[in-house]
Amino acid sequence: WLGIKRSPEELKKRIRARLLKRLPGIIREVKKLHAGGLSWKRLYELGLEYRYVSLYLRGKISHLQLTNQLTSQSWKYAKRQMTWFKKNKEIRWISSNKEALRRAPISIKGGK
Repeated sequence: WLGIKRSPEELKKRIRARLLKRLPGIIREVKKLHAGGLSWKRLYELGLEYRYVSLYLRGKISHLQLTNQLTSQSWKYAKRQMTWFKKNKEIRWISSNKEALRRAPISIKGGK
């Protein structure tokens, strides 16, 4: 088991960048699901992204609040994941993708 350790600041930046990249698609998906018959209540229950996007699409929060709240909640979730991963003593924490490749080289034979 290899885990790539990131500083909290870097992890927060990566979470926000990933969110901003994915957000337009998530908004389209939630609109489509609602138009297809899924209620706002059910969308709210499906999880973080669906919850906050459904609030945004109903005008209950602004786009800025949407991105800030999703970033904050995603960061809290990442912290809970790290706490859970710490229980696994088999994980070898490393600092970079490059180090991961050195420790576990991937063999590509026969097009696999």
